[in-house]
Amino acid sequence: DAPALQQAAIGVAMGTGTEVSKEASDMVLSDDNFSTIVAAVEEGRTIYSNMQAFICFLISCNIGEICAIFLATLAGFPEPLTAMHLLWVNLVTDGPPATALGFNPPQPNMMESPPRPSNEPIMTKWLLVRYVITGVYVGIATIAVFVQHYLCQGMTLSELSNWSQCGSVWSPEGGAQLCNELFRESGRMLPQTLALTTLICMEML
Repeated sequence: DAPALQQAAIGVAMGTGTEVSKEASDMVLSDDNFSTIVAAVEEGRTIYSNMQAFICFLISCNIGEICAIFLATLAGFPEPLTAMHLLWVNLVTDGPPATALGFNPPQPNMMESPPRPSNEPIMTKWLLVRYVITGVYVGIATIAVFVQHYLCQGMTLSELSNWSQCGSVWSPEGGAQLCNELFRESGRMLPQTLALTTLICMEML
């Protein structure tokens, strides 16, 4: 039976079978009960589904963070998140929820779905497109909240894009004090807090 077990898509051997058959098999039924196969398949599908949820959650979250920083840099805006913010988000906000997704119980109708192709990647094209769109949306929303704070202060997008020239170009009078109030130290605290809170809330949702 060893050659047949080795060439089968999933070779199953009995626990009381020969050692050669067990070595050639993908699955060994230690209790010699065929119903164990159903339980094993259900457990395998649950693990696969949880792994997929874990990976997709982290990918969408990280795409949102990358997109927020990238778009802000591209537009010339001040950075909406510091390195410490990103570290906090990755260690505290992303880690525990992603780990919790890995322990989800099996879905009630999991065994009713047809088997997936053995060569199907864990990250399908549809999932990749879906979570890239989600990540981009999170990044844009984070930037939008950050920018909206400055727009409410009476600034324009053009001034915000040229924030590094504050005090020398578009606000020469009292520019140093104004720049400190808007862009440095405590001035950036509130908009960055708004951006961080938006990012975390959207990731949780």
